[in-house]
Amino acid sequence: SAGLLQFNLACEGATTPRIRVSWWGDSMGTPHPSQSQSLVFTAANGTVIVPLDAYPSWIELDRVKGIRIDLEPVGACKTFVVQHATLNQRINLSDQAP
Repeated sequence: SAGLLQFNLACEGATTPRIRVSWWGDSMGTPHPSQSQSLVFTAANGTVIVPLDAYPSWIELDRVKGIRIDLEPVGACKTFVVQHATLNQRINLSDQAP
């Protein structure tokens, strides 16, 4: 039910690194992601929120088996750290009290 991946990013040596997030799970025939189970974006240091639930290949998963976060191209940052990765669910604003 979670559709948002949140993590803290620290990249030294690049101002806007490109990040690839890939995923795989039970409903896929392979234990590793394919091109259709990934997305690439430019990120900045700090908190990053990735809307995985905007991708049909994420929504169609029965159960997530793995998520991978890669730097593109490899070596673009002198140091590259991902910390405090969590999967979160969107808040339905119509369910919130006024």
